[in-house]
Order: sequence, then structure tokens, then C-alpha cells
Amino acid sequence: YFDKKIPQAKVDPKEEPLIEMTYEIWAKVKKSMLEYDPRSALSEIWKAVTAANQFVEEKKPWALAKDPAKKEKLARTLYVLAEFLSHAAVILLAFTPNTAKKILERLNLSPSWTIQSDDDYAKPLAPIDQEVERGDPLFPRLEELDEVK
Repeated sequence: YFDKKIPQAKVDPKEEPLIEMTYEIWAKVKKSMLEYDPRSALSEIWKAVTAANQFVEEKKPWALAKDPAKKEKLARTLYVLAEFLSHAAVILLAFTPNTAKKILERLNLSPSWTIQSDDDYAKPLAPIDQEVERGDPLFPRLEELDEVK
């Protein structure tokens, strides 16, 4: 889709719950980590990952791509997902550095990020027209793992 590039889309974070949730993760994770509670920090991250999975299931980008009249909706969906993935990867660097780096590499973003403040985190990280790379699943489905055994 979109020549493997992050599409331009008009997205108001207050109108898109996944973007709003994405920008709020930092403060929640930071609070948990300052309380020496990495389990809660990871729980907040995985809540957002679950919301992103639900977003994909609801929006069905594969179906949107089949209808030229829904190109703008597809662009918005893919942009939101790129934003989520870039932010999730940055925050996951502290927990799963290898996987986080793979996500950032597929988005062609630098794996060396330093977030200094809530404001640094709550801004777009996925550049428009940035080429993205396809790859094998980073988190295979449990069914797929069972088939390998």
C-alpha cells in the first residue's frame, strides 16, 4: 500500500483513540517505573498493543485497500498504525531491545532514541513518506508456534 511508504493523513489525536492512548503510554510507564514497578509498566504497554490489534481488526486495512474510494481511510489507518508502532518500539527499547530495534528498523527509524519528557514522546515519530520494510512476524501466533513443535 502507498508504495511501502507511511501515508500522509489528517489525524486529530483527540478524535483517534489509539493515537491518544499512544501518546499517554509514556506518562503511565514512567510513573510505574518511578515506583519500581516494571510489571505495571509492561501491563500498560500491552494494553495499548491489544488496542492496536483491535484497531486493525476493526479497520480491516486489507479490505480498505481493495476499494479505491476508501483510499483516504486506508491512509489514515496506516498512518495511525505507523505512529503507534514507532512510539511502542521506542518505549519497548527498555524492555525488549532486540525486538524494539527490529520494529524501528522496519520503519527505517533510528534505534537510538532518547525521550527526555512527556512532550518529546507526545509528538509524531513516524515521518510521512518514510519507506517501511516488510518482515517476518516479530511475535508469532501461538498456533504457529505449536505447528513448529
